[in-house]
Amino acid sequence: MKQTRTRLALLAAVALIALPALLPASADAASRSLGSGTIVVTLDPFFATFVGAGYPLYPFAPAVERFNVPGPRVVMPVYGGTWNTSTLQGTFRSKGGIVFIHYAAGTLRTLTLPAWRAGVGTTAGWTALVNGTRTTILTQSLAGMHITLPRIHGRTYVKVTGIALSYNANFLGAFNAAFATGLAVEPLGTATLQAPLK
Repeated sequence: MKQTRTRLALLAAVALIALPALLPASADAASRSLGSGTIVVTLDPFFATFVGAGYPLYPFAPAVERFNVPGPRVVMPVYGGTWNTSTLQGTFRSKGGIVFIHYAAGTLRTLTLPAWRAGVGTTAGWTALVNGTRTTILTQSLAGMHITLPRIHGRTYVKVTGIALSYNANFLGAFNAAFATGLAVEPLGTATLQAPLK
């Protein structure tokens, strides 16, 4: 009888250990880390207004700017982040950034926006460091967004296209304070994000 009770206790312990594997996966299990990828922002034609008015935008390394087809765009490398394959939300962390400059009356003024994070479908939105403080700088419209999970060289990627971006009040405040201008809300461009799921 004692041996039977011992065996039953062992079987119960084994069942408890195996139970979690039989339960449905939680929402946390759908959260995946992101590997190295890219954020590409195809600049809206309003970008030319900055250049024409003497406030050109420059990327700083490792971000780059390209002017060939399909048009001017800023490319920033993604170095990490998270993506939830269940809720289709996540954050892409990027290196580099952009800087606006203006030279007038013998004075060079700049507004530098480093360390971008692209929050897709999250309350964090698109942020950067403004004067050392992480700040939401862009408003995003997801109306034209499209999400796919392509397989490339045996790896699964998350690819998000069609995110329309506009400068928000935080960016406008920083820009107008830096350059003593009266810039209003204007579009920045359309973003495409891609990175592998780990």
